[in-house]
Amino acid sequence: VVEPPDAGIDGAFGVCSSAAPFNMYLGIGGTPDPGGTWTDPLGNVHGNIFDPASDVPGCYTYTVQGSAPCANAVSVHCFTVSAIPDPGTSASIVVCEGDAPFFLIDGLGGTPDPGGAWTLSGAPASPVFTPGVSPPGCYQYEVPAVAPCVNGVATLCIIVIPGPDAGEDTAITVCKATGFYNLFNLLPDTPDVGGSWTDPSGDPFSGAFNSVGDPGGDYTYTVAGTGSCGPDSAVITVNVLDQANAGSGGSAILCSDVGAVPLLGLLAGSPDNTGTWFNPGGLITDPDFNGGIDAPGVYTYVVYGATPCPNDTATLAIAVQVAPNAGNNGSYTLCETDPLTDLFTLITGTPDPGGTWTDPGGNASTGVVDPATAPSGLYTYTVSGSPACADDEALLAIVFDPCSGISEQAAGSWVWLGQQADGTHAFVRPAHAPTDPPVCDAVGRTVPSVVRADGQRLNVDLRDAVTGVYFVNAEQDGRRITLRIVHAAR
Repeated sequence: VVEPPDAGIDGAFGVCSSAAPFNMYLGIGGTPDPGGTWTDPLGNVHGNIFDPASDVPGCYTYTVQGSAPCANAVSVHCFTVSAIPDPGTSASIVVCEGDAPFFLIDGLGGTPDPGGAWTLSGAPASPVFTPGVSPPGCYQYEVPAVAPCVNGVATLCIIVIPGPDAGEDTAITVCKATGFYNLFNLLPDTPDVGGSWTDPSGDPFSGAFNSVGDPGGDYTYTVAGTGSCGPDSAVITVNVLDQANAGSGGSAILCSDVGAVPLLGLLAGSPDNTGTWFNPGGLITDPDFNGGIDAPGVYTYVVYGATPCPNDTATLAIAVQVAPNAGNNGSYTLCETDPLTDLFTLITGTPDPGGTWTDPGGNASTGVVDPATAPSGLYTYTVSGSPACADDEALLAIVFDPCSGISEQAAGSWVWLGQQADGTHAFVRPAHAPTDPPVCDAVGRTVPSVVRADGQRLNVDLRDAVTGVYFVNAEQDGRRITLRIVHAAR
């Protein structure tokens, strides 16, 4: 009798990829005969030793040869190899307080498997670390394993160091020529000391802004970082405004007959033209002073500054001197037989007394003339002005007439309106009267003249004639009439 072979009992085994090589025969159940042979899942001959790290997982066959007439004995042993989890390699890192959040797994070494769980001191932790918010310390990463493998564990220790703080960006407005400004003190929050400044051109800057000469723009404060921390910067934008300038005050003496005088031109310096004037009563007034209308006194000019610049004020004390009045010009004919005549009594208007006279030759005169001997012509009455006012003059065109020869006839309804400012003579003529009456001088000679009619108004132009008496020969109602006029050459 031949004993049949015994290959043992079939079995199934789970092994970890990190397990040490082992003898498959020792794992066969029952009482297998030794000395059998092994084949792998592909049918290839295989030794007794199974290496989880390199051998193909699957079913391996153990065969024991039988002696005739007994058949071979076979047992099948299936091996499942589970990969060991890879949590990566433990590491220690230093991060900056101001760094961006990051995944903890990225701090581990190697190629850690995803899907693990993080803990800190045994408590669950977020997989995302936010510097400055998340607590520093040693975080444990555990990747679950399939039995018989054990879980994979790695540790990431994190040290957080404070980052540099340059403060926050801001903007300020300063008024020109108001001193120095320490820009560091104007940065918001609590910036670190010891940083460096650059000006708007990128050049090194002291940090003390001089409002007299430094330009406006962006000034940058930079604090260098340490370790893994990079530098931090803050920008302070400086806007520089010109100060309000009302100029320098003073005083002015003006004449009462002056026209509109710009008050701004009476201030010293270079005042801004954007201000407002206030009269002595404190009311807003026109920027022009009219000596004949506006009251003298202290006028105030205010230029309003843009915040934070203050307003600027200048005062102007204005005195007004009364303009001299020599009266109105006039033309007169006096007979040589008339008595002594005080020319002052011939001036119309309200002339100031106390002036001086000059005769037609420019010689000083008392103003009292003897018609029998005085020369005909322009007599000038002058009233002296004050420092602010010019002298004033009145001109009297006086003709001393023998009062004989050509006689003056009744003028009827013709009216002589006198010599005008432009040297012409104006008349009002009757309706239907001729518009071109001839003009003669005192001895009857025709005088070249230009006569212009405008309705019933007639202008006779004698601007090229010498001073003297002239006669206009007109007609009215079919009869001839003569009008005597006195012309003063200009």
